[in-house]
Parts: sequence; structure tokens; C-alpha cells
Amino acid sequence: MNKDNYMKYILILMILSVLVISGCGTQEISEPDSIYVKEITRIYNNQEDKELILRAESLECPYGRQWWFNEFDNIKILNCLNNEAVNYYSNLVDNIESNPSYTGFDIKIANLTYNAEVLRQINNGEYNCAEENQNVIIVKLTLDFHEYCGPVCGLYLSHYRTVVMDDQKEILCILGDDERSTFAVS
Repeated sequence: MNKDNYMKYILILMILSVLVISGCGTQEISEPDSIYVKEITRIYNNQEDKELILRAESLECPYGRQWWFNEFDNIKILNCLNNEAVNYYSNLVDNIESNPSYTGFDIKIANLTYNAEVLRQINNGEYNCAEENQNVIIVKLTLDFHEYCGPVCGLYLSHYRTVVMDDQKEILCILGDDERSTFAVS
């Protein structure tokens, strides 16, 4: 590349840089509108499956603990997933929707997604508490909750509980109650 072409190349890069930088400076960042969403889904094919979900939801937390272990910005942090936890976050979204400052912070977004489902399958070694090739009943519970009150104010929780039963509906193990996924910014 000769000197003239090199200078043109540098000039074009400088002009493009100025255009890009000035274009970025004019863009406004706006706060989101208030959004409060609650989605609670229980998937079952029959009354027996419905009762299995209710049973999995009603199980106590291990070691006699309560369902929550701490609070962040006046919101309880999940320790194990049961019906008390689902009811708490469901009521919390309702309370925040009717009063965005319910927790002491002006919450603009609160979102709860809860799913429960029953699966019947052959254990392929995924669950150590059941023999391989054993018929098992799996009740999967998952909960995701997040709230946002500003650029440096928010909370995200994700938790699951998997209850593994044999085909006689005897509980073989409960997974997930000792694991936590929490992200908080304040």
C-alpha cells in the first residue's frame, strides 16, 4: 500500500470512528416499564400425577431446615423448593404488582416461572438412588424468580427439586434441595 492510499485508509477509519462514537452518544437508555408476570404450570395426565406433584411440593426441607435461608433486599432467598416457597414468590409478585415499593424498593419488574411435571421412565443411570434399568417416577419442580428495581438493583433466583420414586411410589431420593443458584446486584 502506497503512502497516499495509507493516508486515505487512516482518514476513513478516523471518520468512521467519529461517526460510530457520536452515534452511540445520542442513544438514550430508558428504564423498562413496570412488568409483573407470574406463570405457574403443573403438568399432569391424571389424578395420580396431580397427587404426586402435590406430594413432591409438600415434602419438608432436608435436615429440618426452613425453605429459605437468608434475605436480600427484604426478599427471601430460596433454600429448598416446596409449596411454601412457591406460595411465597407467587404472593410476592402479586404484592409487588399492587404496590411496587412493597419490599422497600421501587420494583419495576418481578417475574415468577414455576413448573412441575411428572415423568415415567427407565433409569438409564442418571439417578444413583435407583437401580439401572429400573422403572422410576420423576417429579420435577423448577422455580425461577427475578426482580429488577434499577441498573444496580436486582435479584435472580433459580432452584429445582427432583423427586425420584420407584413404581410403587416410594421415594428413593430428593435432588436439588442442597443446591442454590442466586445472583443479586444491589
